[in-house]
Amino acid sequence: MPHTILLSDDAVIFDGVTVTFPMSIAELTAALGCASDRDVVDEHGARRLVYDGLGLVFAPLRAPMDWLRKRDVYIDDDHVITGIDVYCGPTVRPQWRERVLPDSPCTARIAKADGNPLFFISDRDEIGALHVIRWPEDSHGPDGPAPDVRDPLSVSFCPERRFPPANYTIHKAKEPVLAFTHLNFKLAVIQRLMYELEVLTPRFDLFDFAAQYAGKPIDTESTTVIRPALNWFKRLPIPVRLAPELTSFTMDGGDDVYMNIIPQWDGEDDVFDLDAVDDAELAQFPNLHEATIMSGDYAGVSRVFAEHGIDVRSL
Repeated sequence: MPHTILLSDDAVIFDGVTVTFPMSIAELTAALGCASDRDVVDEHGARRLVYDGLGLVFAPLRAPMDWLRKRDVYIDDDHVITGIDVYCGPTVRPQWRERVLPDSPCTARIAKADGNPLFFISDRDEIGALHVIRWPEDSHGPDGPAPDVRDPLSVSFCPERRFPPANYTIHKAKEPVLAFTHLNFKLAVIQRLMYELEVLTPRFDLFDFAAQYAGKPIDTESTTVIRPALNWFKRLPIPVRLAPELTSFTMDGGDDVYMNIIPQWDGEDDVFDLDAVDDAELAQFPNLHEATIMSGDYAGVSRVFAEHGIDVRSL
């Protein structure tokens, strides 16, 4: 069992053995000295490598090659692990609502490779390309250094992908556009089309937008809604021709669209929940067959999806 887990710019160090992201299963097995206790598929169809005695769960990407190539970190088809969930604490407790959990908590010391403790602001820390989220049981954990982590952590390899500056001027549409009654449904659609499939342009980046914005300066580290950004998404026309591209979508608290509206959002309130959607909105997407949603009225919303033959799950 690792006694120390150190996080560097793009790697994890288990008791002195360094494994760089993206990592392969063979590299992980060699570093930990054993294969995972369980290799399972979770309720959302994602693969999970569970080390029960270590309190660790590793997450291979489902469709990693294009994502990795676009960030210039592709090695080969075996290097697909870009995340690790570390279940620190006296007992194993979910970060959010995940069901695949290790049998035992992680008892290793977690720190940065330079010897410093993790340092959280709004339960987040960044170490190079590694994004670390702390999941306290109630509300927020304390800001500042965390030499003794007692909450679950998610560690994600998020190498930056650079884009040329975009033109965020919204012009009157010259072709038919989709109609939305509920903004949170539109935001979920934007996440899929703009940030994942990359067929909806321009790709909104808050820092780029803030540099161009002519109004009051924008706080790009805000913990509340940035109105100019939200208004931009409200006004953004989505061409009807893109509707067939939407075959599925998964809402997640870490989605790019939400981080560009509330940069320091912790995902713990209902501001982006999909609590309503109507028949006319769903009817625009003939190829949509499955969705995973965040909702405060899952029973009601799921009925509307079901009426359109869409398999819906709660996050």
